[in-house]
Amino acid sequence: MRNNVGVWGAGRWLVLALAVLSMSACVKITSPASGSTVNLAFTVSVALKSQYCSGFKVTLDGADVTSQFTSQPPATMTPSAQFAPLHNGPHTLVASASTMQYWTVVGSCSTSTDTSTFNVLHHVGK
Repeated sequence: MRNNVGVWGAGRWLVLALAVLSMSACVKITSPASGSTVNLAFTVSVALKSQYCSGFKVTLDGADVTSQFTSQPPATMTPSAQFAPLHNGPHTLVASASTMQYWTVVGSCSTSTDTSTFNVLHHVGK
C-alpha cells in the first residue's frame, strides 16, 4: 500500500522552495553597496539572477543613466558602467528589469527593482 501522505508532504516542500526562490531579488546592485562611501570615479555593477525578459533601466538620483552601460541584457547578465565623480553627499541608484520568475512550474515575466543609497566623499588635499 502506498503512502500518499508522504508524497503530498514532499510536494508541499517543493512548492514552498519554488516560492522562496522566486521571491528572492532577481535584480541586485552589487556595486556600490548600499551604505558605502565612494570617491572619484566608481563602477556601478548590476546582477540579474534570472532569465532576462525586457526593460533594463538604471537611474542615478532620478536621472536615467541606462545608456552608460555599454553592455546590457540580454548580451550580459552582469551589466556595469563607469561613472565620473559626483558631488559630495548621498546618492540613490535604482536598477530594474523584467525577469523570468517561477511561481509555479510555468514562469512569467515580472519587474524586479533594487536600490542602493551610497555617499560620495572627495578628500580635500592638505
